[in-house]
Amino acid sequence: MVAHESVTAFAVNNRYVAVSEVEHVASLSSYAFDGFVFDLFFSLLNGKTVSLLGKNHILDSGSFKSALTANGIDTFFTTTALFNQMILNDTLGDSGVKNVLFGGEKADPGLVERAVQRYPSIAFTHVYGPTETTVFASAHHFGDEVDPAIPIGKPLHNKQCYVLDAALNPVPVGVVGELYIGGLGLARGYLNRPA
Repeated sequence: MVAHESVTAFAVNNRYVAVSEVEHVASLSSYAFDGFVFDLFFSLLNGKTVSLLGKNHILDSGSFKSALTANGIDTFFTTTALFNQMILNDTLGDSGVKNVLFGGEKADPGLVERAVQRYPSIAFTHVYGPTETTVFASAHHFGDEVDPAIPIGKPLHNKQCYVLDAALNPVPVGVVGELYIGGLGLARGYLNRPA
């Protein structure tokens, strides 16, 4: 159960992409996927344009590149698997894209390194967050160097991330624990599942 205020907290005044660098977002996600919240609500709540691209554009690299260029797309979020294919197929070259956010599974350091080196004019951001935190909870912006661990980044401005032990005590740096996320945007729970 995600409240409207959670969507606003996610979409407005956050640190995963510079709003001033975005004009036109491509929606690559099904409306049933939490990534669509970024596509639609980030765009609309920040006064930007969003283009809903069909599956035929997304799954064919030539068609996708043409759609990016024809629509003046400068920003999009994609799953890591699709990001990998875009890098392998050189889909982003001469596309006019400025910001690519990707996440949802472990990233391949070699492909991220290739992306950063091949497309220096594109800002690549690895985003992390379970659906229960209203899409992204943290973000890592890549510079010239790519950490082979591909970090999940730092918490967004209105979220907190803690690594805790079994007794819910913070663990020292480098010690294994479980990630807990709090702050604005945390879902109220699951419908009809009070536990």
